[in-house]
Amino acid sequence: MNNTASSFEIEVPALGEMQTRIQSISNSYPWLVAEHESRILGYAYASQYRQRAGYNWAVETSVYVHPDALRQGLAALMYTALFAILKVQGFFKAYAVITLPNPSSVGLHESFGFRHFATFQSVGYKLNTWWDVGWWERVLLPERHAPAQPLWLSALVGSPQIDAILQGQAP
Repeated sequence: MNNTASSFEIEVPALGEMQTRIQSISNSYPWLVAEHESRILGYAYASQYRQRAGYNWAVETSVYVHPDALRQGLAALMYTALFAILKVQGFFKAYAVITLPNPSSVGLHESFGFRHFATFQSVGYKLNTWWDVGWWERVLLPERHAPAQPLWLSALVGSPQIDAILQGQAP
């Protein structure tokens, strides 16, 4: 994390900080962790897009894979499950923010149906460089009039739909 601009964290968050982040998000939104032999290889999660109530049907998504686990299909596996869960929850749009240039991340997101719609020029500073940040959007569900509020993840944990997704049987 310290030698890449894929995250604008300057310091690696302490374990307690990461636990707090996961706990604050995971009651409402999915946070998936990929591990092998007790070693974390990556994670993908969704979070609130904006705080205003009119944005309740949109999420921001992120995926991170340890450098040792790159190019093994892990990001795609986690994103497949993440988007399936978000659809069950009733979210309509997903947004991704990508530090540019990052052809691998752009390729991954576009392979999942994200489309680029904006670039913020020189908005982040890290590693003695100003970085552009691109915004991508993906439709999860078709828009409809008067949609029901999305379901919080806590209401779905242990349901047959979520269990099937987590076992690799996404609908």
